Formats: sequence, structure tokens, C-alpha cells
Amino acid sequence: MSRYLYKTTLLFFIAIGLITLDACRKKYYATAEDMAYGFQMYPALIGICYYKGFTRQGVVMGLVVGLIAVTLTDKTSAWFGVPWGAYPFTIHSAGWGILFNLTTTILVSRFTSDNEVTAKTKEKRHQFLQAVSAMNSERKKKLTLAWILTLIWFLVGFGPFASIGNSLFSDPNNPALWVPFQMPSLWVWQLVFLAYGIFVMWFLAFHMGLSEPIDLQRIEDAKSDIK
Repeated sequence: MSRYLYKTTLLFFIAIGLITLDACRKKYYATAEDMAYGFQMYPALIGICYYKGFTRQGVVMGLVVGLIAVTLTDKTSAWFGVPWGAYPFTIHSAGWGILFNLTTTILVSRFTSDNEVTAKTKEKRHQFLQAVSAMNSERKKKLTLAWILTLIWFLVGFGPFASIGNSLFSDPNNPALWVPFQMPSLWVWQLVFLAYGIFVMWFLAFHMGLSEPIDLQRIEDAKSDIK
């Protein structure tokens, strides 16, 4: 099963590479698509740093499905003649990709398991990360708030619900009514969430301690404890 997954992943990446080369030859610019493809690595990052319930098979299959979903919901969907076109329901291809990616990763991980060596290595890695980066009790109380603030920023600031800002402040088709600052409604919306995003980053960096360096002695202590 494992060899089959690796071969499937390799073939898919080769196909993506050929598509990209063809796009470059035709002078297509795929910056947004590249970002959507790169976003599909997040479940692997989550599995390494935060959640040990993802199996290797689940992450690999989720990545393959996520890359396919991005390809079929971005501008590249025109190459395959799918009826929904690019960005169905105004949701970016990165969003569709991560939705199918995470769903697949969770489902496959539920019905598969890592071998004993991989499981022990994963357990030690997560113990080490927990030891060197664990939050104190005061910060743990703010964890739910941090998640809420971040999700609002992702979903409403520049995610699918950003479309609310299209006509919230004024009619985008009538420049005479553009308020405030004689700007389209969506521009105002984006400026508001730019300020909101700066606040969220400040909150995560300083109040949640995500910008604080880790003491080297703490790392050495964690290494000796895990051994």
C-alpha cells in the first residue's frame, strides 16, 4: 500500500510539472495557482508540529487529492472542460484544495496506522515540541480567542466571506455613491481587514508568545528528558 501511494504521488507531481512547463511555454502566469498548490502542504505541517493523529498514508493521499482539487477549481479547470469553472461559489482553489485535502487526510488516517518505528519517532518529536514550546497557563486561557480571531481574519478578511464587502458600504457600480474616501466598498472592506490583520498578528506575536525566542537551556533539558 505504501509503495503504491508513493508511486501515485510521484506520477502526479510529474504530471503537474509537465502542466507547469506547458503553461510557461504558452506564457501563462500561475502565481496564484502556485500559492494554492503550496497551501496543500499545511496538513503535513500540522501533522509534524501540532497533531499526531495524521498517518503517513493519510497525509500523502490528502496531498494528492488536494492538488487535484486545486487543479480542477483554478483557471486550469478550463483545460479539463469541467462545468463549474474557476473558483466555484467564489471560493479560491486553495480553499477547495485544503477542504478536500484535510477531509481525505482525516478519513484515511482514521483507517490506517503508522508502523511501530514511525509511531515512536512521531511521539518523541511531539513530546519535544510540547516541552520547548508549551504555553503557560495564562496564555492557554486565551487560546480559544486566538483561534476565533484568526479564523475570522482568514474567512472574512480574504476568504469566501470577503464578498460581503462588495456592496456593504456603497454600490460598486455607482462611483458617485462611493463612501467613505471615495473608494469602492470592497477597497474599504479590505483596508478594514488589513488593520484587523495587523491587530491579529500583534495579538499572536506578543500576547500568545509566538514571536518569543526559545531558551537554549530549555531545548537541552527537553532533549535529556525525552532520552
